[in-house]
Amino acid sequence: MARLEAERRNVLLRMGGGAGARGTVLFRVERSGRLLEASVAQSTGRRALDRAALTIVRRAAPYPAIPEALPDELAITLPVEFLVGNHSAMVAGQ
Repeated sequence: MARLEAERRNVLLRMGGGAGARGTVLFRVERSGRLLEASVAQSTGRRALDRAALTIVRRAAPYPAIPEALPDELAITLPVEFLVGNHSAMVAGQ
């Protein structure tokens, strides 16, 4: 999650600040931690923010390896919120 947070900061700096919207990204990771795919599950309503949410997930890859006790592949739903005023975004739960 720290890599996701770092990438979200980088994206916001490039975008010039926050925008006030929520969305959800769905992504799949294989056992090695390699990102298989990422898509917008719920749009923020703003194309630029949807792209930014996907960029956060893609640039944070590769992810930690999946432990042997878990399936070979995981599907992860990640809520992302872009906030107005403090020029930041957050990964829900942070």
